[in-house]
Order: sequence, then structure tokens, then C-alpha cells
Amino acid sequence: MACQSGENSVAFSELWLHHLWSEQKIFTEPLQTGDGRSLKIIFPGWYNRSWGPDFKEARILIDNTEFFGDIEIHLKESAWTQHHHHQDKAYHKVILHVFFDQEGPGVKTIQGDNLPTFDLTQLPFFKQRKDQELPQEISLDELPGACGLSLRPQDFSKIKKLIFQAAEQRFLDKAQVFQQQLANCNQDQWEEILYCSLCKSLGYSPYSDNFLAMAQRFPYRY
Repeated sequence: MACQSGENSVAFSELWLHHLWSEQKIFTEPLQTGDGRSLKIIFPGWYNRSWGPDFKEARILIDNTEFFGDIEIHLKESAWTQHHHHQDKAYHKVILHVFFDQEGPGVKTIQGDNLPTFDLTQLPFFKQRKDQELPQEISLDELPGACGLSLRPQDFSKIKKLIFQAAEQRFLDKAQVFQQQLANCNQDQWEEILYCSLCKSLGYSPYSDNFLAMAQRFPYRY
């Protein structure tokens, strides 16, 4: 994807910006937000590979006031509005919007407040390098989440065993929920319970409630 800033044009992915933010090696102080306030990054947050903001539970200082929340990163500033994050409750904990190309009027939170921003092009790292010196891609393996940092040095067989144990416990928890539901209903409602559960599962974590609501609106015997 090509991203332009001023007269320069560079080609790299948003994923690479995630890597830069995660490593924090190029974020040399002093830093400033888009409106000129001092910015210090205490902790960049845990990388989020799922739905929602790119980094969770970050800690930053803006004019010596500490903020705790999420970080969202885009190539272009306007992507915040284009992706409707200003209308999405999943992004109401975002405390800083980071981008490479500042070509928008600014961003708003779901409450309508101005969201603090950070323009990556102010970093010396970008000012001192030409396009060909910028890497083109990076692997997701280089962006571990909260568990990844502690599991990296561990023996793989132990990690595999831990995953299987967690999967078994998850299955038992789901089975217990089914038992409780079946115990509180008539036998002719069993198919409906299974139908709703399947629909909820198809939505996975981000849309499970939406899929369940759809199943309840259009029941199995509709």
C-alpha cells in the first residue's frame, strides 16, 4: 500500500507501523501530540491480533497527565473516520491515534471530543531515511501479544500441552452451560437451544451477541 506525505511517497504496510510502535526503538523524545502537547510513551500496550484497537492497555503521558487505554494506528489520519471508529464503542478507550499521513481535519471520539494524535513523520527515523531504506513487510510472528513475550523462551511441548488443557477446560465449561439450559426447559426446546448456540459461535468473539440476537429474532421453527 502506498502512503504519501508531502512530496515523499513510501510503500509499506500498516503492519510495519505496528512493529515500530511495539518495539519503541525510534520514538526518541521529545515527542509532541498533534496539538503541540508533550507526549511520553510509558508502555506501548499489548498487541491485539483480534477485533478492535491495535494495542490494548497502553500508558502514556500528555503534558504530565497519565492516560491508560488503547492505541489505534493507521497509515492515514482519515482512516479513523473512514472506518467509523468514531461511532464504534469498541474504540471508546482509545487514548492516542497514531498515523503516518496527516491529511485529515483531526479525529473525534464516540463522545465527540478531540482525540489526541501523533504524526509519525515528526520522528528523525523517517526524516533521515529514503524510501528504499524502509522495509516493505514484516511477519506477524515478530509482534507477540501479552502471552507471546513470556511463552517465547518456553519449551514448545509444554506450550502445546497448556493449549490442549485450556481447550479441554473451555469445552467442559460450554458443556456445563448446555446442561444448565437443558435442565431448565422442555425437551421440545432442545433444538432451539442448539440452534442459538451454533449461531452465537459463528459470530466468534466480535459478533457473537449480534449472531445470537439474529437467532432469537429468527428462531429455528420460524
